[in-house]
Amino acid sequence: MFAARELERLPAYARALAGVIRAGGASALITSEASTLAAVVEPLSGLSFLFHNIVLLRYIEIESEVRRSISVLKMRGSDHAKGLWQFEIGAGGLTLGEQLSGLTGVLSWSALRGDPTGNGSDRPAL
Repeated sequence: MFAARELERLPAYARALAGVIRAGGASALITSEASTLAAVVEPLSGLSFLFHNIVLLRYIEIESEVRRSISVLKMRGSDHAKGLWQFEIGAGGLTLGEQLSGLTGVLSWSALRGDPTGNGSDRPAL
């Protein structure tokens, strides 16, 4: 387990671990926690090629409120939904809310409603 603590050995360790899990016919849920609420440049440190599915759960700001969003970044062999959805976690578990459409900048923390090409003026979301 010490290999996972040494950053230079992490890619080789992750490849070997993924191979053992796949060879055993099992599935694994691997998490990567960001240490900040701001935009995450590369959450999996260049290891996304090892995984069949990548789901991004993150906090976003809309109307001066902190909310949660979920999106599928990668689903190997599938033409999955590319959208971003709000979700809440309550007493009954995770509840998927409305799709966030017509917004730009959501993955960089603050959502703006407007034209992402810059041809129109952005204004605060919702």
